[in-house]
Amino acid sequence: MRFTLILIVFVGLSTTAKSQKPVVSGYLGKTNYAMVKFNTGLRFEHPEKWKKNNEVSSDYFTGVDFKSEFEMTYGHIFSNRFIVEGLVGFNTTSVDLNNMSSAFEYSFPSGFQSEYFNYFGYPKITDVYGGINTKFYRRKKGALAPIGVYYGLGLNYHSYKVHLDHITAQIRDYDLNRVIATQINYGTFTYNLVELNGSFGATSALTDFLLLDLGFSVGWVFAGANYYENTIPEEAGFDSGLLEMLQLYQIGKVKIGLAYLF
Repeated sequence: MRFTLILIVFVGLSTTAKSQKPVVSGYLGKTNYAMVKFNTGLRFEHPEKWKKNNEVSSDYFTGVDFKSEFEMTYGHIFSNRFIVEGLVGFNTTSVDLNNMSSAFEYSFPSGFQSEYFNYFGYPKITDVYGGINTKFYRRKKGALAPIGVYYGLGLNYHSYKVHLDHITAQIRDYDLNRVIATQINYGTFTYNLVELNGSFGATSALTDFLLLDLGFSVGWVFAGANYYENTIPEEAGFDSGLLEMLQLYQIGKVKIGLAYLF
C-alpha cells in the first residue's frame, strides 16, 4: 500500500507537468536522452566483493570498501525545469556474516541444538532494480533542463538474491569438547525492498550530444510486499541484519552519469 501511494504521487507530478503544456527548449532542440550511470560510496564493516567459503577466514572485516551500482536510464524533458527518468540497475555486493550478530543457529543431526558460536563468509548478493526519478532544475541558478543545477526525488524497487551456498559454521561440540567447522549450503533467497531517495547535482554539456551528470543521493529502504519468499533454515537474526545493512548501503552515494541526447 505504501509503495502504491508513493507511486501515485510520482505519476501525479508527471501528469501535472503535461497538463500545463509548458515551453520545452531542451538542449539544441533535443528532449530525450539515454544515460549510463555508476553509483558509488564508502562501505564500512562489510565487503563489496563476495568470496567462496575457502577464501574467507573467521576474522572480522575491518577495512573500507566501495559501493558499485550500474544503471541504465531513459530521460524525457517535460519542461525547462522538469525531467522524468525511468531506470533499471544492477549490483553485486556482499555482507560479512561475522558482523551480523547471531545470524543463524545450527542443529546437529542428532537433534542437539547448539547455541550460535560462529558463522563466517562473504555470501554473494545480487540486486536487480527498477524505478522512476524526477529532476527539478533551478531557474534562479541559471539552469535550463537538462543543463545546470538540479534537485531530484526517486523511487526504486529492489529485488535482492542472497546466495547462502558458500558459508562456513563453527560449532562447539559439547559432547566431544571441540570446535568443528562445517560448510553450509542453505541455497538462494530473495528479498524485496522499496527505496525512496533524494538527490542533488549538476549536468553539463561535453559536446552537442553528450552530457556529464554528477550528483549525490541520500536514500532509505524499507521492506516491500513479501519482503522475503522463504524462511532460511536455522535463521535467527539474518533477515533483520540484512535489512539494516541494506539501509546503510543506500545512505550516501556519489553518482556519475554519461548521457546521449536525441
